[in-house]
Amino acid sequence: MSKIIQLGADVIPKIAAGEVIENPASVIKELIENSLDASAQSIFIDIENFGFRKIKVIDDGEGMDKEDLLKCFDIHSTSKISSIDDLSSIKSFGFRGEALSSISAVSNVKIKSKTQVSDFGYSIEIEDNKLKNVEPIGIYQGTVVEVDSIFSKIPARKKFLKNPQTEYRNILKLLTNYILGHPHVSFRFSHDGNLILNFTSKHTLDYRITQLLGQDFFSSLLSVTAENEYIKLDGYITKPHASSFNKDTQFLYVNGRAVTNNTVSGAVKDAYGKMIDAKSFPGFLLNINLGHDLVDVNVHPRKETVSFWNDSSVYDFVLESIKKVLESNDLTYVQGYDTDILEASKKAAPFQYQTLKDSFTSWRPEESQRENTEQSIFQINKTYIATPTKEGLVLIDQHAAHESILYTQYIKAYESNFDRSEKYIPESPVFVDLTVMQMETYKENFQTILDLGFDIDVFGSTSLKVISYPQILCDHNIKVLLAEVLSDLESGKKIKDVDFKTKQTIAFLSCRSAVKAGDYLTYAEQKNIVKKLDDTPDTYTCPHGRPVKIIIKGSELARMFKRIK
Repeated sequence: MSKIIQLGADVIPKIAAGEVIENPASVIKELIENSLDASAQSIFIDIENFGFRKIKVIDDGEGMDKEDLLKCFDIHSTSKISSIDDLSSIKSFGFRGEALSSISAVSNVKIKSKTQVSDFGYSIEIEDNKLKNVEPIGIYQGTVVEVDSIFSKIPARKKFLKNPQTEYRNILKLLTNYILGHPHVSFRFSHDGNLILNFTSKHTLDYRITQLLGQDFFSSLLSVTAENEYIKLDGYITKPHASSFNKDTQFLYVNGRAVTNNTVSGAVKDAYGKMIDAKSFPGFLLNINLGHDLVDVNVHPRKETVSFWNDSSVYDFVLESIKKVLESNDLTYVQGYDTDILEASKKAAPFQYQTLKDSFTSWRPEESQRENTEQSIFQINKTYIATPTKEGLVLIDQHAAHESILYTQYIKAYESNFDRSEKYIPESPVFVDLTVMQMETYKENFQTILDLGFDIDVFGSTSLKVISYPQILCDHNIKVLLAEVLSDLESGKKIKDVDFKTKQTIAFLSCRSAVKAGDYLTYAEQKNIVKKLDDTPDTYTCPHGRPVKIIIKGSELARMFKRIK
């Protein structure tokens, strides 16, 4: 007896719906995107019992006539594409033609709609995925979709939903994405009769950011604008101190679509370099606009991710654009922002450490001279240096400041003075096993790797035999280093000028050479650190991501002394 059977018409829609409708938030997502595709300028979302009992979405978009209304819930019916050629240049948010069909497969649905040219609208009701009722009604132009008792027909799916509060947070997170991504559209959101969110088209993006993400977040933002012949980038990134250990404040829009993309988020993070901890993430709200034929939005059932025609080009463009913004702004930490600290690895490579240490004399604050100044500088708890500024008061961590100065100098010394042509030949060759994808990456980029100073033979189908490599890397785990290089190449990144292990070593050397917390500094030494810090670029954080200095503004001091509220 055959084990393979043809699934019934009552089962197929419910299975298909599982790819699209995961929870109440996914229902709202599909309905909002339909509204946006209908050119709606105002969208009202009303839910009851966290969306489990009822979801209603009202828009003032183009609406549907009776003929379209009767077709809209049929599986794979859509007005947004008509042929396979259209898939190469998607301009709409929805295009698969399964949203309303999937929603009606797991709940009861009522749809009301009217076009501008119609004298009246129509209402249809769908139960058990079948048309139940059709009638003419009086209604303004636009569409109203009511969804009742989500997953009531699939109890097994319903029990896997999160608790109501979690599902509610998912809805708020979703709405935040759309409110920030479409600042010219009015959004209202009501829960159990209570108006929760209300943004009109007159509310600017800055206002929306402040209201949804907070004044502190908004105050940390830097504006981004960049463009080349293929891509336009605009939006905001946060200063380093506002980074966090999750991605909740990362918002990316590609041609208006809210998505995630590792190429873009990776480029943004890499642009910060040592200014943030390796395990933290900068916040951003970025819009990328490019030709619709240069981005594939058809790689995820819910269209939550996209692929670019050339990840490397996008990575380089975003990386350089963000770097320019960071380099052209004052990134000093300001009182009022919380900064979490994670210590970096303390392990250093012995050969590199000693070579760097012997080749470069560490700057010491007592070795510099500076003319007298009327500026008052003093030490606090043998750890911090305080000095007034026109903005208020600057507090400097003496160890982090000296460490950051030394790190910058050692990096420059390493990049400019070390002879990488000197070879190190291990006692026996190093054999490196690769994945099939890594081997392909190596074959495509072998000349680049040879130019780094490696002497390598291919050994078997997925192995390399490393015969020699630069002397300065003799302490490194070559297998790990090559994996790091190949990973960068595979993801479209440029080869790092200084590898991660070397940065760890330089950071270790800088830390050990710097004055420590608890060290008494003379007045002249304090002044010299302040002066050297001003003269050394990009010293906002130490190599471990800790702030070097913090400005306490005059207004903050006034609040502390209760002069103002």
